[in-house]
Amino acid sequence: MNWFKGKIYCTNCGKKYNFKNDHNQHIYICSGSKNYGIAFCNSKTIKEKEILDIIRRHCLIHKKSYENVYNLIEKINISLEGNIEVIYLDGKKSLVNESVIIY
Repeated sequence: MNWFKGKIYCTNCGKKYNFKNDHNQHIYICSGSKNYGIAFCNSKTIKEKEILDIIRRHCLIHKKSYENVYNLIEKINISLEGNIEVIYLDGKKSLVNESVIIY
């Protein structure tokens, strides 16, 4: 199931990420990179389970229900460096990069 259709954006090129089922592993790929090549955008792919883990942790910390994941999310930004920013409908954010995790 494509949980985050239309909600994941590349901060490098501004394009949306597309869902792909790669050997039963759900991943998201920048459509700019996919359609125009890495010379246009060399963003990283992201596994759906990584996004779900970030959201699950946020829900645990903020005592929210995790059942309806799609309805919690406003937007997800993924940077060229692999930083992930999840923006929730209630205005809260989760930011994850190599050295910092903020829920």
